[in-house]
Amino acid sequence: MKVSRGESLDRYYLFKLWGYGLFLHKIHHSDPVGLFHTHPWDSISFHLRAYSELIFDRHTKRLSIHRRRWLNYLPAKRFHAVTIGSKPVWTLLFHWPMSNVWSVIDEEGHEVLNPWEGEGSGRSYSKAIRGT
Repeated sequence: MKVSRGESLDRYYLFKLWGYGLFLHKIHHSDPVGLFHTHPWDSISFHLRAYSELIFDRHTKRLSIHRRRWLNYLPAKRFHAVTIGSKPVWTLLFHWPMSNVWSVIDEEGHEVLNPWEGEGSGRSYSKAIRGT
């Protein structure tokens, strides 16, 4: 099954069983500048091209940048954004059972929980934080 999140990515479900899942992602473009998101589960991502992960600490409002070449561990509660080059990035993501909710936050600390109102809504990060 294919699910799209706006124009940012396509997600192909390879399997879901007992809360675990395996997805294939095609990330079309970088996340919007100044917006960061969490995931509902801890996960491991294997990717075919390198990208940069921007990690935002909501308490200190500090931003750190990490180059991810082949493998990335993604804790569910980590606010982060992905920055890619001019070509799409394919990732294979394995996740554990749900332990968090989707969340989007901006650099001022404005946060929206469950911003997509269900998988495949097509709602973008920018629309989620603006409430549109």
